[in-house]
Amino acid sequence: NLKETAHACIQAGFRAFRYATADPPRGQPFDAHRMVDETYRGCVEVREGVGKEGDWALDYHTRLDFPDAVRLSTLIEPLEPYFAEDLVRSENPDVYRELRTLVKVPIAVGEQFGSKWDISGLVEQQLIDYARVTLPNVGGITEYMKTAALCETHYVGLIPHFTGPVSE
Repeated sequence: NLKETAHACIQAGFRAFRYATADPPRGQPFDAHRMVDETYRGCVEVREGVGKEGDWALDYHTRLDFPDAVRLSTLIEPLEPYFAEDLVRSENPDVYRELRTLVKVPIAVGEQFGSKWDISGLVEQQLIDYARVTLPNVGGITEYMKTAALCETHYVGLIPHFTGPVSE
């Protein structure tokens, strides 16, 4: 049960529970419209599980097209996620300029990007709320710290992605 799992996570001392877009039944094609509805139902359970004091986040895993990403973001807004991650595919980061105007939940991206230059435009224009860059992808600790400084100067949070223990 998703609600119980989310509750157990918070009870175990974790600050937040991270959830992902729903998967279709085994062997079935990904139907984004149906998966948005199913994901939303799961998010309701997660919110109930973490309670008012717990946080939760949703990773879209770049699986949705623009309209479905906006629709899901709008649906989960009242559930107050800590962030929504990787709303759409990363080939065109400029898409976040339009997404930013339509999506009110905090947006996190970064794991698909490499150098600080890949994400700098999103940070400088405050098109995202959190950078989720991955230590090995950005080029190590020094480059990661440069990304952290960039984020700090533009009021963009930094939530490391897959970095422990120093990403082996």
